[in-house]
Amino acid sequence: MKDITGIVIGLVLCAGVGVVALKLTIPWQYRETELRSSALSHLAHLQTQTPLSPVAAAQAYAYFGTDYQDELPPRIRITTKSLGKDEMRVEFYDPNAQDDSIWEKRTRIFLRQNAVGHWVPYHSEWSHKGRGRFGWTTEPTI
Repeated sequence: MKDITGIVIGLVLCAGVGVVALKLTIPWQYRETELRSSALSHLAHLQTQTPLSPVAAAQAYAYFGTDYQDELPPRIRITTKSLGKDEMRVEFYDPNAQDDSIWEKRTRIFLRQNAVGHWVPYHSEWSHKGRGRFGWTTEPTI
């Protein structure tokens, strides 16, 4: 009986450590953000001048009006996922957000290619790690 109890306790501890590790490693949820009309207009204007890739379009949208509008720092990692024939998800991961209360941030931009070949964001969401919160969260940091 002691062996079974020890095994069960060991399994529960391993599961708990696993949950904590996952919470610290990957976001379990994202919060939707309202699409910014000024950034959408800026992106539309850019695409009348030159065709943009989904990554370039997502970057132009996500960082419009910020310090990173012209060039992303090398620390920001970009990943993409095809969601279908004319849809993409572009994720920007900043492992050192350089904010006083946010340490890491993930921003995901979902885009569709329209009839003329322009990539247009239709959904945006984020998750972050920061002061006063455990692991990845969508709650405000303090």
